[in-house]
Amino acid sequence: MDPISIAALSSVLTALLEGASEEAGAKTLESLGRLLRRARRDRREEPQDLERWATNPEPNDAGAIAAYLSEAATKDVEIARQLEAWVADARIVLACGNVANTVSGPVTGNVIQGRDIGSIRLG
Repeated sequence: MDPISIAALSSVLTALLEGASEEAGAKTLESLGRLLRRARRDRREEPQDLERWATNPEPNDAGAIAAYLSEAATKDVEIARQLEAWVADARIVLACGNVANTVSGPVTGNVIQGRDIGSIRLG
């Protein structure tokens, strides 16, 4: 398993922390809190802000959180696996804000594409 760089992790964290107001983002942040708490299990010293990071992280915390989790992942294979899975999930949540609609192959008739549509009536 290739470890994720601190810079890449910090980038994902910053993006998530700056725009995680939707439910999927909030759930991803909850899982970040659980991961942070698991990472502290076997550590003698923990950052002073660890519990705040786990419950209410801010965008300017991203670098410190990334460094903490990266270090924990180098010492614990299970934390490394969980961090890798968390990053993959976070990237999906972040990508959901971008829509890419593609129509391929022969199409006869109408094609309607949209996102976040409320009430609509066709016909």
